[in-house]
Amino acid sequence: MFFGGGSRMHDRVREEMREVLRSTEAIPFLDPTAVELLTEARFNYKELRLELSSFLTLGKNTVWFT
Repeated sequence: MFFGGGSRMHDRVREEMREVLRSTEAIPFLDPTAVELLTEARFNYKELRLELSSFLTLGKNTVWFT
């Protein structure tokens, strides 16, 4: 079951997003709120092992991180 009608995203954009999540480098132009959100995203990316699989099972549901 898919919800939402988001537009297509180029594969290069997805790869760059993965690189940002894998990295520990600071991004100098982010404001404090963005830094906090990125830190949380990086933590969850590693904690949920999304570098190994883009699928996450939550009970009876599966989430696909494209």
